[in-house]
Amino acid sequence: MANRLSFRFKVTLEEISRINEEVSAWMNDLDVASGLSYMPQLAIEELGTNVLKYGHDDDQAHEVDVELELSESGLQVTFTDDGRPFNPLETTAPDVSLPLEERTVGGLGIHLVRSVADTLEYERVDGKNRIRLFKQFNS
Repeated sequence: MANRLSFRFKVTLEEISRINEEVSAWMNDLDVASGLSYMPQLAIEELGTNVLKYGHDDDQAHEVDVELELSESGLQVTFTDDGRPFNPLETTAPDVSLPLEERTVGGLGIHLVRSVADTLEYERVDGKNRIRLFKQFNS
């Protein structure tokens, strides 16, 4: 089994779900701890949904690239999309101590992604957003 898995897919809710099933199967085949497999699935779900909802001004189907790389030290997920510039490092974390009815809408998914990854990097390259997340083993 390869230690690298990559996808290019049209961003739809159905495709996000399908890709996450494939990621889960790949990680199960590699006997990766379930705690580590949560990070890529959450990232694909949240980042993909953000691209779908907020990334473009048109209603065309857009593609994203996702690459997972398993190493001796952990798991890296790279998510690349052609949406409008969006740096998740510049978003303000929601105040989760507030009652639900007082919270502002949005931002919780990115907050969750940031909280499960040990490192998160963003860059804008060739008109695309590239987000890299890394989760170390035993952290």
